[in-house]
Amino acid sequence: TAIQEASLLAQLRHPCICSFYGACALDRTSLCLVLEFMEGGTLDKFLYPEATPSPRAQLMASEPRQGAARLLRLSLQIADGIRFLHSHGIVHQDIKCSNVLLDEAQTHARVADFGISRVCPPEPDALAKPPGRVTAPLMASRASSCGTLRYMPPSEEISAYGAGEGRSPHASNRKRFARDVYAYALLLHEVLHGALVFGHLSPLDAYFAASMGDRPAIDLTSLPAAYQVLAGLIEQCWHRWSEERPPAQEIVDTLLSLSQHLKAEGKMDDP
Repeated sequence: TAIQEASLLAQLRHPCICSFYGACALDRTSLCLVLEFMEGGTLDKFLYPEATPSPRAQLMASEPRQGAARLLRLSLQIADGIRFLHSHGIVHQDIKCSNVLLDEAQTHARVADFGISRVCPPEPDALAKPPGRVTAPLMASRASSCGTLRYMPPSEEISAYGAGEGRSPHASNRKRFARDVYAYALLLHEVLHGALVFGHLSPLDAYFAASMGDRPAIDLTSLPAAYQVLAGLIEQCWHRWSEERPPAQEIVDTLLSLSQHLKAEGKMDDP
């Protein structure tokens, strides 16, 4: 609900999380949230808007190297926002491009929309303390749904709390964090390819395809050779089994390592 989202947002401060400024009651049944205004709109409109070519396509056509660097930077910022959430025990539960906002220059991304997020014990691998803070003990937020069907992981993740057939039991909270990682893999695929995952399928058919083991093809040949490492990262993050997916901190480390490599070679500038 809006009250749950406001309670959660009021306690989060991080450069890659959309800032919350306050809330006001419009009437007895409506609550208005006042959030940071992000002039660049949502990430999906940057990648694949109704009008063509997209800002992403124009950027990649005019400045391929810097365009690729910007895509990497945005991907890193989103991953760092997720890492921050997980380090404080927050599972977003609806990671997708339309829930990421961009600044006016479309060079900085912030994770938004915490309406169905929930609080769990923190992810052990995400307990590093880069910039960001929680201003008070976090309030639990009940999930009103499981997220967006197209970005939901295979059925192992949404069955009661058990592991899949032939697998040893794993803590349900670890599975919840792994949901965000799976959704991030699809988001990263969309950022790098400029197209909706399984765009030719309905959300339900896309979910069933993923449940049967199908994944979108990964073709990064349009990007510089150094970016090919991201194919392996995507495959790890959308692995069928949740315990095989890396924690958010590991995703950040991989993207940061690639960024530093590109900067050392003069192929990526500081933002």
